[in-house]
Amino acid sequence: MAAAVRARGRRFRGYACDFSDRPALYAFIAAVQAECPPIDILVNNAGTILRQPAAEHPEENWDKVLETNLSAQSVLTRELGHIWWRGVGPSTTSSSSASGAS
Repeated sequence: MAAAVRARGRRFRGYACDFSDRPALYAFIAAVQAECPPIDILVNNAGTILRQPAAEHPEENWDKVLETNLSAQSVLTRELGHIWWRGVGPSTTSSSSASGAS
């Protein structure tokens, strides 16, 4: 991805983050805010699924799925979107993929 973006004359920064880990998420947000200009387009596209029969599905797995697929996206939008609340007019979209990582 980085090579394709750079080949078009654009800048690229790649980051890795476990969105199910709230402290790691806040560290990611701090790095992005320190290294990048204000975000005017945010695509939240992270997701996970931990498959097990419902009767055997531990609460820890449920919490990890919700943190990754729902909570992290809300935190990202809130923390990276401060400029939006001033009426600048950026855009955000959120989705998750059950087939992303497991």
